[in-house]
Amino acid sequence: MNYPVVKVLNSAGYYTLPTQYNVAVALEAAQINMDPSSPDYLLQNLDNVYTDPDPRTYPLSSYVYMIEPTGAYPSPETQETTAKRQAIADFAYYAICQGQKEIGPIGYSPLPVNLVEADLARSISSNKLIPTWC
Repeated sequence: MNYPVVKVLNSAGYYTLPTQYNVAVALEAAQINMDPSSPDYLLQNLDNVYTDPDPRTYPLSSYVYMIEPTGAYPSPETQETTAKRQAIADFAYYAICQGQKEIGPIGYSPLPVNLVEADLARSISSNKLIPTWC
């Protein structure tokens, strides 16, 4: 993919491109609110990403969320079957585990370890099914 991109001046005074590596370095500074009692539970705080003094960072780095149904079992949604919930869980874990190695070549940055760990911790605490390959 040869989409046009722009170098952006980061806090260290370097102009950097949004390569998968520069974005991954920047996202290491992202913080996830892991306090279940907080109204901002699981929300991202990217303040440190935008101001990270590491010269490799691309300061406009971010990531996207995957929205998945979280209805209690049995789900009030009549079309939410156990098989469908398992398929969603399998896809989510593939995306945050094995799928990360395939994401760079198609133009995206792999999630840094801190964000993968935060997602795994959230999933474990919510009793979601965890595949053995993660």
